[in-house]
Amino acid sequence: MELIERMVNRTATFNGLHLPIKTVHSTLIKYADHLVALNDDDTWRFSLLGSAVRIHYRDRYLSICCRHQLKGRDLSRVGLIEDGGEHIITSARSIHFSSANDSDFHDLALFDFTEPCAAGVMDVSRFFPFRSIAPDTASDKHVFVLCTGFPFADQRYELDENHLGSGRRNIICQPQNRSSDPALIKLGIPKGIDFDPDGMSGGSAFVCIERNRKLEIYFAGIITRGGQDGFYIVKAGFVREFLDRALFSR
Repeated sequence: MELIERMVNRTATFNGLHLPIKTVHSTLIKYADHLVALNDDDTWRFSLLGSAVRIHYRDRYLSICCRHQLKGRDLSRVGLIEDGGEHIITSARSIHFSSANDSDFHDLALFDFTEPCAAGVMDVSRFFPFRSIAPDTASDKHVFVLCTGFPFADQRYELDENHLGSGRRNIICQPQNRSSDPALIKLGIPKGIDFDPDGMSGGSAFVCIERNRKLEIYFAGIITRGGQDGFYIVKAGFVREFLDRALFSR
């Protein structure tokens, strides 16, 4: 987070708000969460499926992840952890593509939590209001991309208290190059990472750009895969296209 610390006296616009850059980190990371699946086991109440992003899009409260995280799972038992681990809330509705073609775009999946949010059993402030995507800018105008997720190796399931010792990773990245898949962009990690990133899939990416000497922050996309030197993300525009197709196409 050294880059953010060096800009401590600056502010950035984010969904119409002006945020001190020093608060950006704590604001953005809250939208990434664990994705879990309930088990029929009194000891192992749930299994970890990696990461997910909580998004408020138009009038829906959603969790977005990657379909490959759900392999072999009963989707009606997939959910999010609420109230610091006291409850796991499942979704009554899930949507994904029927098959994964040659694009990671078709690996996206969503779970709809609008009903439990309306009932007041979920914290709506943890759902990112997805209103716009970043304008096209030259790569040298991208100040940083903050990627957040929950690698499996960092999590500790404390059986005596049936509690998850959560380990979140927040990685500063830079756009590296475009992929042959138009839905993807590769993010490089300048100093690399020293941990196994397995479990980061489904995590969030937010980009900070500079225009007219002002900093602006936008949702950049969903982490779909990665390695020691960087991550691939499905870009925000394609995430929005997926949401429109899934929720509002007739």
